Amino acid sequence: MNFRRIMVLFMLVGFFSVTAQAFDLSTFRLRIEDPVTGVGRVITDNVSLGFGNNAGDQNSAAGTVYFSGFVENFNVSVQATSTTVNPDGSGGGKLVLSARVTYSQSTNATIIITLEDSGYTAPAPPVVFTGSVGGYDSVTKTATQAGSLSGGAQSVTVQSWLDAANTEPTFGPNSGSTVLNPFAQTIPPLGSNTTTAFASPVSFGTTGFALSGAGVAVPLVGGQTYSMFSQATVSFTGNGAADFTLTAIDPQGPTSQVPEPTSLMLLGSALLGLEVARRKKQA
Repeated sequence: MNFRRIMVLFMLVGFFSVTAQAFDLSTFRLRIEDPVTGVGRVITDNVSLGFGNNAGDQNSAAGTVYFSGFVENFNVSVQATSTTVNPDGSGGGKLVLSARVTYSQSTNATIIITLEDSGYTAPAPPVVFTGSVGGYDSVTKTATQAGSLSGGAQSVTVQSWLDAANTEPTFGPNSGSTVLNPFAQTIPPLGSNTTTAFASPVSFGTTGFALSGAGVAVPLVGGQTYSMFSQATVSFTGNGAADFTLTAIDPQGPTSQVPEPTSLMLLGSALLGLEVARRKKQA
């Protein structure tokens, strides 16, 4: 009987190990961390982790990462998506990070949430990189118009990057709540060629915050591969809650319409006809 139990446990461990490693090469990843203690979680799209998948991606759809659980004294609910902007396949990317963070202690604390993906394909130039900020309803799992701060939630600070070199920050291996390796990240990573969505990180200190960025031109050519990553830092002075949605998007920008030669010829003929008619009338 004991031998059978051992075999069942062995098979369960093997199952969860294989599941956790099946998609390790995926580039769509989420990192949640306490920058003081280094404790956090790393989650990869479609990778299950832990008993009952309590530590992995809790949404089975490709291109969507969902996690709801604890990192130390933080209760974190995150929904993130990585999609192609243009349905016709002409390129562009959209990276969305939505979260609600609740902190249960009376002391100061900070949590950092970072999202990354690579291998996007650029649309034909000009390409404009734009960031926007709103809120998040964790019950319906939908973005809202404005973010909120309550109780001891002091601020939410955000920034997004587009990297023409297609690099990503080093998140480390997938993990449950543990001290992460590497302990800290380098953003932007070495060897990158980044453009930021905002001139400097934007910090919000009052509830009801929202922002639509002006858009920044990026040095991409049609078909070029690139990466995007976004980061939000939430600070607390005591127990409280904050929610936000950070969107990074790079659609094709407006182009100047240059008349085709045939159109120019037709326009010229029309103007010439008007001039002839005017002269005949005067005669």
